Amino acid sequence: MTDDFDGLIAAAVAAPFAGWDFSWIAGRQTVAGKPWDFGAIVRRAARHVGVVVDLGTGGGEWLAALRLENAVVIATECWQPNLSVAAERLRPLGVSVVTHREAPDNVDWQATGGELPFRAGRVDLIVNRHESYSPSEIRSALAPTGAFVTQQVGDCDLLELLEDLGARSPEIGWHLDAATDQLARNGLRVVESDEARFTMRFRDVGALAYYVRAMPWAFPGFDLARDVARLRDVHARIERDGCYETLAHRFWLRAVHA
Repeated sequence: MTDDFDGLIAAAVAAPFAGWDFSWIAGRQTVAGKPWDFGAIVRRAARHVGVVVDLGTGGGEWLAALRLENAVVIATECWQPNLSVAAERLRPLGVSVVTHREAPDNVDWQATGGELPFRAGRVDLIVNRHESYSPSEIRSALAPTGAFVTQQVGDCDLLELLEDLGARSPEIGWHLDAATDQLARNGLRVVESDEARFTMRFRDVGALAYYVRAMPWAFPGFDLARDVARLRDVHARIERDGCYETLAHRFWLRAVHA
């Protein structure tokens, strides 16, 4: 078991990660039970619109896979290392990539931050997948008949995994009702939405370590090198049960001008 554990962790630490590409753990980390397909929701919303903006595109992997057509598509990214990755992937598809000041986490948003580099009332569809945003900037950028479509990570996400890794839980308060209320206070009305908790599975501890390594901000207080004993416990659980299971928390919504 020890040699297998050491090899899995070493491979996870050495594996390359760029943009928002988790293909290295494809099939080793899976989800089951999410009752919607956010990509399909976005493709439906993008039909017959003129300008689409994808906020927080990461490396552009998800947006590129959507293959949105017959619209001017613009992507934004606030994290500098991802800008060149996204541009290389998206510009051959005709997608411009721009940057702007990042919005605070929505549970901390106090009517400042997250300014968008778009003229008021010019964007037909704003898409946001797992990125913080400024509700007032969304309202300002949207055309009168425009829509905002977002999928968000809720505050009950991966709580069991956080506990097993000794990481701190996120601030409580980010869920569908909170997002709906926040948008309503800023002149936007939610017309479609859903919220769910579903199973996330890791088939080996290397996949789990790679996932955690890719987004350290989601596991505050955990250190991949220091907390190796906790990873060994997870490895033992996977050896016993065949996988590690934890619950993911997501919600999505579509909002328009009130």
